[in-house]
Amino acid sequence: MQVLFEAIRARWLSQGKLGLTELYNTEAPADAVFPYGVFSTNITADWTFTETSEDCLIMFVLFSKETLATELCVAFEALKVAFDFHDLAVAGYEFVSLERGPANMIRVEKIWQYSITYKLVIQKGE
Repeated sequence: MQVLFEAIRARWLSQGKLGLTELYNTEAPADAVFPYGVFSTNITADWTFTETSEDCLIMFVLFSKETLATELCVAFEALKVAFDFHDLAVAGYEFVSLERGPANMIRVEKIWQYSITYKLVIQKGE
């Protein structure tokens, strides 16, 4: 799993942070500076990455405190450019596909939240 986390973070950093202050794995600290994002993964096969291929869901959630959703929409567009159909380099695996799925924007207690799901398929390298 760690290699997947590292690949996601490396891609985020290489793309100029997508207009976010930070990208956290699963949960942001209470003192996180807006706008920021979190990501989490759901591997539908084997959590230890011992199978020959892995079918993963990656969910990004972007957060903003701005009154308008403009800041969040800009970050979403940057995320699409960075990850849509990109060959995500996961150490020890060969890329098969990365495709964006559902995305949903809501506002809870004056904080915008944009959830974006990607489906990633990778195959064990030789």
